Amino acid sequence: MAIHDFKCPKCGLIVEDVFLTLAELEFAQWCVKCNTAMEQSFKSHVIPKPFRRYWDQHMSEYGPIEITSERQRQRELKKRGMDYFSYGMGNPGCEV
Repeated sequence: MAIHDFKCPKCGLIVEDVFLTLAELEFAQWCVKCNTAMEQSFKSHVIPKPFRRYWDQHMSEYGPIEITSERQRQRELKKRGMDYFSYGMGNPGCEV
């Protein structure tokens, strides 16, 4: 089951945190005030974790690199032709 939020386009009623399965979600939810089909509204239920700085010893053959943000990590990996999700076997400095 997943959590869904709905908003009525006619009267503006908002219903939050409705637990529905995918099968139940296929059927329209109806507003209790004006009997209009409600629209699903989306909001983020995930709170992002802060990035923690670290020194990456395997990214460069010339020594460790300080990684200060996720964006910098992505750039450094792309610059070296390395996989974003893993360092990949056979890359310089990769010890498996």
